[in-house]
Amino acid sequence: CSGYSFGRGVMLVEEMVQFAANAGLPAVAIADMMTLAGAYELEKACRLAGMKAIIGSSFTLETGGEIVLIAQNHEGYVNLSRLITDCHLKEPRQFPLLRWGSLYSCEGLLCLTGGHNGPLVPMLTRRDFAGAQALISRLVSLFSGRVFVEIERSYLPFERQVNGYLLELAEEMGLMAVAGGVVTHARPGHFPVQDVITC
Repeated sequence: CSGYSFGRGVMLVEEMVQFAANAGLPAVAIADMMTLAGAYELEKACRLAGMKAIIGSSFTLETGGEIVLIAQNHEGYVNLSRLITDCHLKEPRQFPLLRWGSLYSCEGLLCLTGGHNGPLVPMLTRRDFAGAQALISRLVSLFSGRVFVEIERSYLPFERQVNGYLLELAEEMGLMAVAGGVVTHARPGHFPVQDVITC
């Protein structure tokens, strides 16, 4: 998350790109919360650094939990823009939600299940395997199989068992599991600011 995810991230977009370039990464993704405010800056900074910009956004589902949607192409970017607009215009101010009914056109979009913030982790923590399977099946249907099960490793007590369940679910559904997680700051010196905005 960049600083455009108010209350969550503190990094400037240019700083994210520089950090990724220093690490030798070929691409940088941005998935701020229900906004594309940093997309232009990311594209510009990546072009200057000779890197690929990956544009996405995080969404809070009406049923709880977050998913991350990434634009694969121009059509995906258009659908991403439409979904963000729907969330802000059709919901109360400052409480945007992604309604399942808005996901009628998901062409060109990849869906990540959201890791710890996603809808699957709470279900699997309480061992609601049927609910998790139904939810992932719904996502697979909406995104024509372009769904990736996001796994996080931040050493929380429930993680090891839940990540095992996530990997089993991914294998059972024929989906790819990917390493993920919300990156909110790059250096130890960023933490005091991060701490202030999240408290």
